[in-house]
Amino acid sequence: MRRADAEAFEVADCTLECDRDAWHRLATGEITGMKGFMGGDVRLAGNFGLALRLDTCFA
Repeated sequence: MRRADAEAFEVADCTLECDRDAWHRLATGEITGMKGFMGGDVRLAGNFGLALRLDTCFA
């Protein structure tokens, strides 16, 4: 995975960081974003209300 040039994009309203294993569990529905965040597997910054809606992307 490569990171994009940060200057090429606007400031994000919300960011999510996690390792590969946590991403897989999110993508397969094994955990929700909230469960991952509360368990320390997912780190969130920015608009938490928007972050909570990200679960619909994985459903």
